[in-house]
Amino acid sequence: MKDLAVIREVQITELTETCLEDPIELKASAWIPETLEKQWQEESDTAAIGTSYKLTKQFEVTKKNIRKWTEIVTVKFAGRGTEICEGATVLLDRLPINIGENKVIPVFLG
Repeated sequence: MKDLAVIREVQITELTETCLEDPIELKASAWIPETLEKQWQEESDTAAIGTSYKLTKQFEVTKKNIRKWTEIVTVKFAGRGTEICEGATVLLDRLPINIGENKVIPVFLG
């Protein structure tokens, strides 16, 4: 069985590291690295974001063409509508979260 994906559009983008001046609400679900979520909890005294999962991140292909996972990360699943606290440092992409007059979307690298 193989995975199937349909890609309708691709755009080049730049990520900008930003400290949030105000809380933001996620417009889409996200996987947030557990280390980042713990940092936010310590800095702002907020409650835990969501359920923990271990996700495969990187792999290598063996000589027998078998995928071997080389890195697994622990993340929290944050559903749409989850609030990310003021003072949190996130990487921001474009659209659709409004921060002042700018529209951006947070990106969480594990």
